[in-house]
Amino acid sequence: MVRNSFFGLFSQVLFIIVGFFSQRVLFLQAGRELVGMNSVISNILAILSVSELGISTAVVFHLYQALSHKKESEIATLMQLYRRAYFMFAFVITILGLAILPFVHVFLKHNHFSLSYIRLVYGMWLFRTVLSYLLSYKRSLIIADQKEYMVCMVTTAAGVLNYVLMIVIVGMGFDYVLALGANIFVEAAGNIGLSYYVDRAYPFLKERKKESLPQTVVRRIFADVKNIFAVRLSAKLLTCTDSLIISGAIDVAAVGAYANYSLIIQSIINMVMALSNAVQPGMGALFTEHDRQKKDRALRLLTFVFYFVAVTAAMGLYTMMKPFICDLWLNEQSLPDHTVIVCCALNCFVYTIGQPLVIVMHVSGRFEKERVTAMAGAVVNLLMSLGLVRIYGIAGVLAGTGCAYLLQLMLRLWYFFEDDRRKRCGRYALDLAEYVLSAMVQLPIAVNITECVYHTGGFLRFLLAGGCCVCFSVGVNLVLFGRSERLAEVMRMIKGLINRKSV
Repeated sequence: MVRNSFFGLFSQVLFIIVGFFSQRVLFLQAGRELVGMNSVISNILAILSVSELGISTAVVFHLYQALSHKKESEIATLMQLYRRAYFMFAFVITILGLAILPFVHVFLKHNHFSLSYIRLVYGMWLFRTVLSYLLSYKRSLIIADQKEYMVCMVTTAAGVLNYVLMIVIVGMGFDYVLALGANIFVEAAGNIGLSYYVDRAYPFLKERKKESLPQTVVRRIFADVKNIFAVRLSAKLLTCTDSLIISGAIDVAAVGAYANYSLIIQSIINMVMALSNAVQPGMGALFTEHDRQKKDRALRLLTFVFYFVAVTAAMGLYTMMKPFICDLWLNEQSLPDHTVIVCCALNCFVYTIGQPLVIVMHVSGRFEKERVTAMAGAVVNLLMSLGLVRIYGIAGVLAGTGCAYLLQLMLRLWYFFEDDRRKRCGRYALDLAEYVLSAMVQLPIAVNITECVYHTGGFLRFLLAGGCCVCFSVGVNLVLFGRSERLAEVMRMIKGLINRKSV
């Protein structure tokens, strides 16, 4: 699990660094309208990809037990079901994508691109999406087998190469379409490499490919899929409609500006997701046991770790986002309003501290409850974003997303502890309240520290101010929770892992 976490976080750090260079080149060389068009098209296809129904989550959930008990026959039949489903989804997405092709320009308000160019870019994005379904399904077996670091190594190499190609091709003045074509080729090569590894590492997949799953297992999987589909659809509506709302209410250039702010938030979210994905298989193995107290303790410890990430990331966003965009990354014309910065920081904090509950809801198989939670969040986000975007612009859309995150956290809290809300839920809610109060106390002090350090500007001052912000956050929380049993247990776990490695 530690190796998975390390490679996951390492890959995200690389993606962040190279991704910001790529976005800078694309924004300054090709213009905010192309960045906006890129964002809108990718979000349209992300919504279409909901036809995947969530079968990957359901299959991986069943793979946990099959792998832990080394049931080769069940693993092979699950992967065969997975393969057939993904090939069908690729066909469905192709049909839906081609149906939208004649009308894709309608989603791009006030742009100067020709209709043929818009359709070409959209067609290439559609081909990229379909190809990923045909080639990437086998990686789920590697992840479920707690070897996510292997997937990370391949995807990191392919992702960094894609960013470098984008920087070089667009930076030299060539058309964006050429860079997109190169990206498709590199991504396909990485997926083919992972498929080859799975075939070599799990030879029984081919030996047992004619076997079939018991109907009871198939029925259980598709019962889960019905619930997960609603979760996936709601999640797509929550995360992928913001660009479409901004494009419709304002224009495609505003989407380009939003894409820049979104990249910053998404970079942090990707690191959080890398950590979540790394710990999820371990939590999945733990939740096959029947010790409720052990599960609750694991959730509290995981939330404590994620709180450290949440408060550090949120304070860093609030204090350093303005100098980063204005002085280092883009220019003063790209500077967001203060309200946008506040919304970004709050969204980051709520999303991150809510991830442990997302993990335990998934690994405990509470897909029906997740369906309700996801749908409620999507509805709140859509209604609030549509209502606030014309008044507050981009900040209104971000506020809608933040309210949806908060509602989902509260619903997951309610559902996970439904059998003993007074004792179990109350204790966990007190932990969350403690973390929120701690963050509120730290924020004004962190603002003053970073302003004093960065007052003259410059890259070195920026690094120093960011370092001071991180050190202050970690130091204060170590002092505040120094006598906490949560910190002591986390430290014991870390020491145990270190000792295990040294043996």
